[in-house]
Amino acid sequence: MTDIINSLGSALTSPTGGVILGGVLTIAGGVAGSIFLARRDDAREKARQRMDHVAAVKAVVFELSGNAIVANSGRGSATASTKAYDALMIPLYHSLPSDVATKVALAYSIINTVGGRGDNLAGARLQLGSAQEALRSYAINRLSLTFPPTK
Repeated sequence: MTDIINSLGSALTSPTGGVILGGVLTIAGGVAGSIFLARRDDAREKARQRMDHVAAVKAVVFELSGNAIVANSGRGSATASTKAYDALMIPLYHSLPSDVATKVALAYSIINTVGGRGDNLAGARLQLGSAQEALRSYAINRLSLTFPPTK
């Protein structure tokens, strides 16, 4: 056993042994560095996706608030908007719970079906209000967002 340790020690102190040891340590450092960078990039990507999701939720909550006003007005000259929803659909639905996603999808489906005019949305007030409240509640309770109080 002592002979093996002695021969290993002399091999590592020789020029060839030093090159081999340096190569092994370089490979180990490269692997460890790659793993570290991959994990850091994953964390950054998750943080970016969360930030995009939060922004999408906030924008659609405000848009639904405006659409609820249009529906409650019952006036044909007022038109509901789907611009925020259309532009932010993927980040919105990325992490949205299915029950909230269903209510939001139903509300926007109704807006698109009836053309978004206030006089056509009068019958959809309940669905719009339900979607707005579900998304707002999710934003407050799960994403820790704050909104002005509703009347």
